[in-house]
Amino acid sequence: MRVQSRRVLLSRIDVLRLAPEGACVAAIGVDRFTRVRGAIGYDLAERLIASLAARAGDLVGVDNIARLAPDSLGVVFQPFDQAERSIHSVLSDLAIALEQPVDVAGVPISVHVSIGYALSTTLQPAQDQLQHAEIALDQSREQRARVVRFSAEDYGDPMRRILLMRDLRGGIDRGELRLHYQLQVDTRTGAVTGAEALVRWRHPQHGSVPPDEFIPMAEETGEIRELTDWVLDQAIMDSIVLAEAGWPIRIGVNLSGRLISDDEFADLTLERLARAQGRLTFEITETSIIHDQDRALANMKAFAEAGARIAIDDYGSGLSSLAYIQQFPAHELKIDRQFISRLTQSHKDPLLVRSSIELAHALEFDVVAEGVEDAGSLALLRMMGCDQVQGYFIGRPMPLGELFAYLDRGAGGEALSTPLRIGAIWSD
Repeated sequence: MRVQSRRVLLSRIDVLRLAPEGACVAAIGVDRFTRVRGAIGYDLAERLIASLAARAGDLVGVDNIARLAPDSLGVVFQPFDQAERSIHSVLSDLAIALEQPVDVAGVPISVHVSIGYALSTTLQPAQDQLQHAEIALDQSREQRARVVRFSAEDYGDPMRRILLMRDLRGGIDRGELRLHYQLQVDTRTGAVTGAEALVRWRHPQHGSVPPDEFIPMAEETGEIRELTDWVLDQAIMDSIVLAEAGWPIRIGVNLSGRLISDDEFADLTLERLARAQGRLTFEITETSIIHDQDRALANMKAFAEAGARIAIDDYGSGLSSLAYIQQFPAHELKIDRQFISRLTQSHKDPLLVRSSIELAHALEFDVVAEGVEDAGSLALLRMMGCDQVQGYFIGRPMPLGELFAYLDRGAGGEALSTPLRIGAIWSD
């Protein structure tokens, strides 16, 4: 089957979107297509895509299918009604059909697909609707969901992102950024062991900009280097002030996987560690994108030898095993908050957390639980042998001045001294 071009599909969208019921445009992506193509070769991979297009054509009509990219197809159809469930059902059935084995040169090949879709309006250009479907395909892959509708809220405002990135570098120079600190407390003694540095940005026009908005953008655009340089310098200065006041605690700083394989960044960071006097912890997420793993491991080892503590952050949010993570010269493992938040509500999560703690201890890692927000979760973690906890139940992120007052009154240990009804927790 010869698959039509994007231009032809746009014409079909223009026709169908004018109907009273509108049109649904979907982008279908073959996951890990480059691996499939590498395994079976370019020619057979093209035959595979053609076979998938033919299957889709049986459901939506051959005139409504086009090739969008080497690994994706576009389809358009008129929904039977405007019910979201009906559209989702059609696309789910389509995904199931496409994932059935395809005979290519006598060999059955199975693929996994992700689908993103968008619904049209009569005022929306066809190009915009198709673009929204492709963005929804990216959202589908990020969320690991089979079918996802385009979400303007999740996508955000591209122009706002561009303007924020333009302003971020100047914002650093103008002093618009601040560090807030969230304490980590030893579950056995109640002693404050450290604090994670969390960057906050007060924009003069936009007000408070959420970290989960500007930090991912900084990482994608390369601004993460300058942002991390500022955070490291500020965290070291604050750690010196804390130590001089009698609080020589460790400060945790998040490092992008993109930076730890950068030798120039590593060299400058090693110079900074001489000033930090062993009071920095580098938190590196389990899912970090590391371009050169060998170089990254060498740099992490150098950081550790220079006195930095290495923490694997958000453990459990990705697919990495402890066998993979033990290659890192790490000292501690931070269990992702998504597991901690369900400790008292789920039967499976306590088992997963307990097994992670035991395995981490077997590998000689300390364990920190993130997102501890209630006494019940804290009680379970203490029983499981978790070493340290962090979360709103211990203390919210706070600027340095508030941190001093918090430390002086020993509030970090108050949560641990609260009587805990452990038997009642286990019986729920």
